[in-house]
Amino acid sequence: MSNPNDDLDDQLYILLASMKEYREAIADDKKRLEQFYRSVDKNITQELNNALNRSKNAIDANFSDSLSKAHARLQQSANLLDEKTKVLNQTANRLDRNFDNRFLILYSSIFIGLVVVVMMLLYFFVPSWDEIKQRRQLMESYNMEIQSCNVNGESKPCVRIMRNQCNYGGGDLCVIDPK
Repeated sequence: MSNPNDDLDDQLYILLASMKEYREAIADDKKRLEQFYRSVDKNITQELNNALNRSKNAIDANFSDSLSKAHARLQQSANLLDEKTKVLNQTANRLDRNFDNRFLILYSSIFIGLVVVVMMLLYFFVPSWDEIKQRRQLMESYNMEIQSCNVNGESKPCVRIMRNQCNYGGGDLCVIDPK
């Protein structure tokens, strides 16, 4: 009595052996196919090169005079194009320089204008050292006591005055209370 597992094992070994033979056959066929492709590519490339060389020789023989004339005309056109390109480049460079100069002048004049405005603001609104010295001397001559007062959350300089001696000069002036 034969064991069914033995039959399966035998069949499995036979199947594996046949698969191995098929793989080797496929690998051999693949190598032969690659060699065939290489040889076909090589033959096609050689035939194509030969045909191109024959066509070139025929064209050169028939049209060599026409080609030399066309080449001369093309060379003349290229020279003319080079000259026109140089003229255009020179014109463009001149325009660029003029454009740059205009912006330079514009920016310079804006800067100078701003400097003049700042200087005028300083001249008209900031007192000179002489005025500051004069005000200090005046303050010292009246013997005023200057203190810092908080008005609406801001610190401002204050002086002591006599309230009962106000309303002079149109109601805006008061007599200073010296120390």
